[in-house]
Amino acid sequence: MLEGVSKTALFTLRARAEEHARKNRRFADPDAAAWLETLGWPPELDEHYSDWIQTKTAIRTAQIDRMVTHCCAQFEVAQIVELACGLSSRRQRLGFDRAWIDLDLPEVIAARERLRVRGEHHRHVALSALDPAWIDAVASAAPPAQTIVIAEGLFYYLPLDEVEALFAAMRERLAGAVLIFDVIGAMDFEAAKRFHTQIEAPIHWAAPPPFEAAMHASGLDVIEGLEPDALLDEALREIQTFVARAVLSAFARVKMFRDRRSGTMVGRLRPL
Repeated sequence: MLEGVSKTALFTLRARAEEHARKNRRFADPDAAAWLETLGWPPELDEHYSDWIQTKTAIRTAQIDRMVTHCCAQFEVAQIVELACGLSSRRQRLGFDRAWIDLDLPEVIAARERLRVRGEHHRHVALSALDPAWIDAVASAAPPAQTIVIAEGLFYYLPLDEVEALFAAMRERLAGAVLIFDVIGAMDFEAAKRFHTQIEAPIHWAAPPPFEAAMHASGLDVIEGLEPDALLDEALREIQTFVARAVLSAFARVKMFRDRRSGTMVGRLRPL
């Protein structure tokens, strides 16, 4: 059952399954718990997994869930596309009842099919996120202004020039769509690079500081209620350990660190 499943997908799956088991959980995710039991956990990954990975993954997952929920409440949303979906169970968690596309490489989609990940208004697409065919399909299915594209844990694994070409293609064909994705900031890049190299999933770039300028350069317009500073403060409030929260909050008040942070970017794609 592990064929076609990446180590990073297993890390995020375990983090969500453990969050589901917590008494004070941030979200319920019974599918993650069931899938982890079915797939199993390779013992060789134990040395790389930690409570901190679980916490920050759960915080990111919950925050993106809230972003999607916010946009669905504020705007008319006809379809959601999750790029490099891996073992995501976001559609099931959110109960989205309109068109949802989970897109990933053929071997990942095959693994999801073996897990019987299906549902009404849902379909799998076996394509690379870098294949422009998905953009054309999405653009023809519903107006871009009614589309949300999610790319959780994706772009920093790709060469920067390919990411920039993908953004240009999205801005050309999907201008007005909501795009949600996470970035690694300059402050965290070296440590993240070492970790991801250890698990054989190297990362290639970090968002250049300052954070808000990098977001603007990506072609995103801020959405009211999902401003970058508000999202950072929200994430800091979610840190459970008092000492960690206090230290991180102190760093976040310093502009140099705030500008160089990692985090989640969300906004509407501007036309080229």
